[in-house]
Amino acid sequence: MKYKEIISEIKSVRVYKKEEVDANLLKELKQYYEQGKRLVDDIEVEVIRKSRDEVFEQLKDYAGYNDRMIEAPHYLIFLSEEKDHYIENAGYRAQDIMLKAWSLGIASCWITFEDGEIIKNKLGIDSDKKLAALIALGYEEPQFKVLYEKGKYNTSSNVKVIDDNTSERLGIRDLVFSKEWGKKA
Repeated sequence: MKYKEIISEIKSVRVYKKEEVDANLLKELKQYYEQGKRLVDDIEVEVIRKSRDEVFEQLKDYAGYNDRMIEAPHYLIFLSEEKDHYIENAGYRAQDIMLKAWSLGIASCWITFEDGEIIKNKLGIDSDKKLAALIALGYEEPQFKVLYEKGKYNTSSNVKVIDDNTSERLGIRDLVFSKEWGKKA
């Protein structure tokens, strides 16, 4: 995998096509995960894949992005043993599989939640492990064109149509500072 290239392209997708991801691609993702990298080798992490029908309605009021549950054809649920650095370890593993998914043409998005035990209960998961991550997975729905208002009254002369309304990311040199805030590394 060409990490640098994938990292520069990947984005969080919140609108998915209804179609399920190809079974062969899901199998490849699973194999990749099973052989994947870990930060901490002795922390057991389990990944469960569930469908839209098993997750979306159940978590509608309990998880999401900005209090809005993301509707996707698949969800990955990361359960981890609770040991030192288990959250970092699970996050690393989840992000690694998200990068692999992107390289296969599969989009993803982190889904936030407040109480992992409630989520496990809602999904019927009986495990002593902690819920460490929840990810939406599927094919990206093409972006919708949006109007960008330039003036008080929209006429064809003062409205601009934006084809892709995603935001740009800062470059690494704009984010990393050396010894002093604002002093670029």
